[in-house]
Amino acid sequence: MPLLSPPEYSYLRTSLLSEPPIRPDLRSLTAFRPLAAELTLLPTTHGSSRLFLPDGSECIVGIKPELSAHPSFEVSIEIAGLRDDDPMAVLLAGMVADTIRAQVHERLRTSGNWSSGAAEGMETAGGAQTRGRPWGWKLYIDVVVVSPPASHPGGLVSLAVHLALRDLRLPKLVSAPEEDPVFDDDYEACEWLFPREAGAGGIPAVREGGKGMNKADTPAVTVLVAAVGDNVLFDPTREEMVVADCVAAVSVTRDGSVGGLRMLETGSGGENGGVGRKVVNRIVKEVGVAAGGLFESLDQIVRTSI
Repeated sequence: MPLLSPPEYSYLRTSLLSEPPIRPDLRSLTAFRPLAAELTLLPTTHGSSRLFLPDGSECIVGIKPELSAHPSFEVSIEIAGLRDDDPMAVLLAGMVADTIRAQVHERLRTSGNWSSGAAEGMETAGGAQTRGRPWGWKLYIDVVVVSPPASHPGGLVSLAVHLALRDLRLPKLVSAPEEDPVFDDDYEACEWLFPREAGAGGIPAVREGGKGMNKADTPAVTVLVAAVGDNVLFDPTREEMVVADCVAAVSVTRDGSVGGLRMLETGSGGENGGVGRKVVNRIVKEVGVAAGGLFESLDQIVRTSI
């Protein structure tokens, strides 16, 4: 975190406590910094994304599937300048996994890739039945934060993983239930894990405003928010984090449901230290309200990549 001189610290905190609050870059409280995104850029993966932020932070995500006895996924994160086992990388991997677990497991369990392989009278627990043994996909989600992040990379990584998952295509099963799994070798025949076409897998298309979609249609995302007094700031800069009373990572779904809240820093700017229930309730409420606009922006990125 940057070191602010006492006058800088006092000026910034006073500005954020004012009514209305004034942020250094003049954004509104719920506005995110502009970002640039690119999908389907890694040819050896089945889904990939690249995300840039104005402060120079950059993240690349690649996803590869593998046949496994049970559907699952694994997240690994590398951050430039840090060891693989650095606490920050371990924390981010766990945070990302917790955020996407419900939606990814649901899609792996119900995906049409293996629904045609269900044998009559046999249970399909997330995969087609082959010779009495279930199988499914295991996803390897590899994340690289290319440049040392200027601020906490939690939001950047979460958005990049979200976009890579929506870019993920899995091979189409063509074998019979009683046979070993065989897939169509035509890449164009691959099916989206989170379908984009109307009616595919029973999921509506990505349409303006995301209308007709629910929280299971797309992965959840993690949003970073900072509280300064009674004001809640979305996507805080590193300077705003320094003067904040607390910084939280909040996972939210398309319909505004908050799935989890993790405090990253507490009492860094407050006079009394700690975080009150009122502040936590305010954070949850504000994130739920702003979720719709965030997912509409992500939908727009997906639409433009088609």
